Amino acid sequence: MRRFLLIFFIVLTTDLMAGEGNRLTWQVDVLSRHYWRGNVFGNGPAIEPQIAFGHKNFTFNVWASYTFDESYSEIDLYPVLSFGNFEFTLFDYYNPIPGEENRFFDFSDDGNRHSGEIVVDFASSNFPVTLMWATFLYGDGHLLTDEHLYSTYIQAAYPFQFAGTNVEVSTALTPWEGYYNDSFGWVHAGLAVSDQIRIDDRTSVPLKFALNFNPAASRAWFIFSIGLGRTNE
Repeated sequence: MRRFLLIFFIVLTTDLMAGEGNRLTWQVDVLSRHYWRGNVFGNGPAIEPQIAFGHKNFTFNVWASYTFDESYSEIDLYPVLSFGNFEFTLFDYYNPIPGEENRFFDFSDDGNRHSGEIVVDFASSNFPVTLMWATFLYGDGHLLTDEHLYSTYIQAAYPFQFAGTNVEVSTALTPWEGYYNDSFGWVHAGLAVSDQIRIDDRTSVPLKFALNFNPAASRAWFIFSIGLGRTNE
C-alpha cells in the first residue's frame, strides 16, 4: 500500500499539472527549532526548503527539514486537493534514522522509514475558527505489539489581525493512545505571530514567532523563523 500510494502521488501530479493555469511556489525557512504537534525534533536549528506545484484546486508539495547538527531530517511528499471550504491532504513522511542505513524505497518491515497520514482542513470566511483532523494510515505501529494505532490529531485555530500583523491562537488534542500521547490528551496550545517583508509582487521574506505548549507533557518552546519565498504563475 505504501509503495502504491507513492506511485499514485507521482502519476496524479503529472496528469493534473498538464495544461495552462499552473503555478510554482518555493520557500526556504530557517527555524530556531523544528516544532510539530506538541514536540520538537532534533537538537538545534533547522533549515526547511519546500516547493509546491499547483494547478487549479490541486497542489503537489515537497517539503524537508534538516537540523544543522544532523540530529534530525525529514522529507515529505503530499498532494492537496481543495473543494470549497475543505482541503484534503495525503502525506507521506520519510524520516531517516541518524547513524543507520536508510533507503528511501525500502518498505520492508526492518528498513521502512515511511509513515502516511490523511488530513482534512476546514476554513470558511463565515466561520472564525479553522479546524483540522489528521489520522495516520500506515507506519504507525505500537512499539511493543506493532498494532496500527491510527494516531489522530484534532486542532482548532483562531486567526486574526492585531496591529496589522497576523496572529493565530491554536489548540489540539489526541482522542486516544497513539503517537502523540499514551491516552486521550491535550497535546498542543500555541500563539503564533507572523508577518512578511515584501521584496516585490512575487517575492517576500516571511517572519514568525511562536510560543508553543504541550500541556500533557508539561513542556514549552518559543520559536523564531525567517525565510525567503517566491510564487510564479
